[in-house]
Amino acid sequence: MNGKNRQVNSRINRRKILQTFGGGGAALTAVPVIGSATGSNSYVGYTYDTLTHASGHEVRGRINEDDLTGTISVAGFDIELSKLEKLNQKNGSIDIRRVGVLDGENYVYETSENKIPLKVNVVKFGQSISGMLSRPCGEFGHLGFYLLDIDGIQEGFNIDIMSIDSKWKDHTLGFNVPEKGLPTDSSPARFIEQKRIEYNTEDLINELANKENDDFVDQESFRIQADEDAGNIHEIRTVSDDLEGNCEESNMEYWMGVSADDATAYDYDEIGFSQSNRWRFWVFFSERPDDVFPDSCDPANFIHPSNYSLHVEPHDENHYNDLYFSHPEPDDGDGESGNDEVGLALDIIGAAGGRLTEIGASIADYVMAGSGSSTEVNYEQGGAIYNFDVDLDGEYDDLPRELSNEAQTTQFSLRVHNELHPDDSPYLVSFHPQYTFHYADSNSCDCFHAMPIAAYKTIGPNIAWSALYESVHVD
Repeated sequence: MNGKNRQVNSRINRRKILQTFGGGGAALTAVPVIGSATGSNSYVGYTYDTLTHASGHEVRGRINEDDLTGTISVAGFDIELSKLEKLNQKNGSIDIRRVGVLDGENYVYETSENKIPLKVNVVKFGQSISGMLSRPCGEFGHLGFYLLDIDGIQEGFNIDIMSIDSKWKDHTLGFNVPEKGLPTDSSPARFIEQKRIEYNTEDLINELANKENDDFVDQESFRIQADEDAGNIHEIRTVSDDLEGNCEESNMEYWMGVSADDATAYDYDEIGFSQSNRWRFWVFFSERPDDVFPDSCDPANFIHPSNYSLHVEPHDENHYNDLYFSHPEPDDGDGESGNDEVGLALDIIGAAGGRLTEIGASIADYVMAGSGSSTEVNYEQGGAIYNFDVDLDGEYDDLPRELSNEAQTTQFSLRVHNELHPDDSPYLVSFHPQYTFHYADSNSCDCFHAMPIAAYKTIGPNIAWSALYESVHVD
């Protein structure tokens, strides 16, 4: 199903300055022509929040585009590109990609327990350079940025092409992008705190426990099979969204949920007292987005996977000592998991009339090539809070998706440990997943002037989600 369905005249009217390189209008940032300074290697651009597309602040760089080396000054950080790993690309539309984890004094964010590094992802894509900064920490969202060669920009050209997506304009939470550091307004921790404010634990348990069948995917037609029987423990939702570009929009629809294994002594939606169970947090598209670079200018699809992140913790902060996690998959190699779990292959076997028939792929199929140094998994509060931040590789067809007879999912796995007494059951786990893909927007809707500008889009719920389980006695 083609998601690109309409021209976005309102956005075009709002951004007339982008119709041509030298278009009229009140440019937010006018960049002077550098005379005949061809090959100056000077770049300029803007930051933005990859979830909301709220616009941020100016970025500068001096970059050798032949091998993507040089320095980028963004959000108060000076990033030396040669210190990032240069990857062999599976995606043919990307010229060069560099990734890395910076843990020097100028880059880390210190909590009471950890020094959280800065993750950097930079891509050369045609005439533009794009990047994303993130941290494996629930306190921050993702910061995107793009850079254009100053030599190719005419005076008066507006380099600030982003505006906040319609989904987030009237959201209860306001969203701003700081001049220094990563955004906190779009952080998983903020969405979880919003959930705690809007729902006390008892009300949320009652709401989830009394959901009508229409609010859940029928368990019998959406059964998850791994090496054991399994089922879904979250109010699985189909989320409709739009990828909003300067000239066009593209519809998309995605699913996010949690599955759990059946244990010998209890069901998938139960965990024995002083026992544990394996949960999988997954995402896939039932309708993948199409690119918003105008088809009439270039029919190619520049979308490809970029990142999958997840924040998990007990809904009730009083449960940090008695509800915790271990054995993350994938792991970042720090040795904190000691993992002997089976792989992440996940099969969904549908009964007659079921929506899905099979999900058989895992995040292992999507984790980017290279040393794996950009896979980050961190925990706090003795394992009560877990954060995944994993960069992905692939092309458009590698977006996890539903097909007529086969589906693919990108997923993380954790073992959930329950030390909460059955008498006060059930209990809640809050989680906030986010999936990010790379795409191409355009500075102009006129093909004569149109130039692909690489950007990132993060998708995820507009409030944290919760999964419910029963604590049970085990003989």
